[in-house]
Amino acid sequence: MTEPTEAPVPFSPADSLESTRPEDEAISPRPHREARQLWWALCGFTAGAAAVTLLWGVSASGLRQPAPSTATFGLMGTLALTDGAVATDDGCAGQGADGDVRRGADVTVYDEDGTIVALGALGGGTLEGTAGCRFTLGVTVPLGPRFFQIEVGRRDRLVLTDTEAQSGRFTRTIH
Repeated sequence: MTEPTEAPVPFSPADSLESTRPEDEAISPRPHREARQLWWALCGFTAGAAAVTLLWGVSASGLRQPAPSTATFGLMGTLALTDGAVATDDGCAGQGADGDVRRGADVTVYDEDGTIVALGALGGGTLEGTAGCRFTLGVTVPLGPRFFQIEVGRRDRLVLTDTEAQSGRFTRTIH
């Protein structure tokens, strides 16, 4: 006699969701949610990085307004220190209260409104007599202002008309 056999059970997809293995019970749908969150976090990071790169590229690409082109001239002249100068390795320089008058001293040029329009520096000095020193000065300044104010070191500003400034005869004497 043969034993009765059980009829085969047909397979359905629903059967695969249920498991009878104990190790499968620890698996939950959570990893899918965490993977989705990670995916969106990566998308957000990538979009942010792309936006920063785009803004950086636009700002560096020259879309900014170009500086207006301005005609210039060379403001040339001399600064004479009549007393208190000493010989140095590169010519001469002021000392004591005139210690700011030396090669490389700041030369600031302002327009009639007091806006700085050019910066420069005193050239080397040439010793004159026993305590005098004459320095050269040359600064490129824009055409346009009717008056210029020239400041050397800590000295008061000297006012020049545009004609005087362009003539190349700027001279200042410090006693």
